[in-house]
Amino acid sequence: MVLLVCAIVSYAELVIADIQIGFLQFPPVVIGLFFFLVLVNQPVFIKRFVLTPQELILIYCMMVIASMISSRGLMEKLLPALVSVNYFANPTNNWAELFFPHIRPWMVPFDTQILGPQSISIDFYHQISDTGLITWRKWLRPMLVWGGLTVLIFGAYLCLAIILRRQWVENEKLTFPLTQLPVEFVDSESSFFFSTLRLDWSCFTNNCF
Repeated sequence: MVLLVCAIVSYAELVIADIQIGFLQFPPVVIGLFFFLVLVNQPVFIKRFVLTPQELILIYCMMVIASMISSRGLMEKLLPALVSVNYFANPTNNWAELFFPHIRPWMVPFDTQILGPQSISIDFYHQISDTGLITWRKWLRPMLVWGGLTVLIFGAYLCLAIILRRQWVENEKLTFPLTQLPVEFVDSESSFFFSTLRLDWSCFTNNCF
C-alpha cells in the first residue's frame, strides 16, 4: 500500500503536476485506498486473512507518512532544490561563482566544477533528455545522503512524540481530531455498518460514480 501511495502521488503531483492529492491533513489518496482496504477487509469477503484494527491503523500511518514524503512534505521541495541553483545560474546573478565553491559534490547531482546550466538540470525542468533516459547514477548518491538525513529527522519526530505521549494522552487527555476518522473506520462497532446498511452504501456508491 505504501508503494502504491508513493506511485500515485508522485505521478499525479510530479508528472501530471495539476493534481494535489497527497499534501492535506487527510490526503485523498490515503483516505480512498484506506477506505477500500477496510471495505475489502470485512469477513464477508476474506475470512482467513482479516487484518486486525491495530494492523489497519499501522498501515494507515505508514500511508500518511509515505504520502507526505512523496508530496509537498519532502520530494516536491527537495528535488528542485538539488538542481535549481545550477539551472538558474547565469552571468547576471553570478551564482556559479558565489555558490558552487561551497557546495559539496555529494550533495547535488550536477558537477560543481562546471559553470553554467548542465544537462541534468535542464532535463529536470524541461522533462526532456537527449538520450531519453534518466541519469539515475548521478542522482543516487545525493538521494542516499538526503534520504539518510530524512530518516534521522523523522526518527527525531517519532522520539519526540513518544516523549510527549504520556503528557498528551494521560494527563491532558487530548482528543487528536485527525485520528478520529481512521479510528472510526477500524472500530469494531462502527465497522458493523459496512455489512448491514447495504441500501445506504448503495446510494453512496451511486453518488460517487
